[in-house]
Amino acid sequence: MIVRASEFGQQMLARIMSSGGASKLVKSAAFDPKVLQFLVCPLSKQALRYCQESQELFSDSIGVAFPIKEGIPCLSPMAGRLVEAVEPEAQAPPKS
Repeated sequence: MIVRASEFGQQMLARIMSSGGASKLVKSAAFDPKVLQFLVCPLSKQALRYCQESQELFSDSIGVAFPIKEGIPCLSPMAGRLVEAVEPEAQAPPKS
């Protein structure tokens, strides 16, 4: 029996969807912070800090944030964005 690649892909997708495997695939797309021990900033070569809330990796040494898309860090220098440093005075409530 000859099966085309596109037909095979459709059959596999149907099996995954019918077995509830699609939810397993989505859950596995989360970033694992243990990976940080192997990653460094592509620009500064310094350690990165993970922010779960924004799903980004921060290079505090140069003030750049790299996005995490579907659990995969995008460490291309072009993917990074500059992050403004928060002044300590801006964090404190105003004195009255």
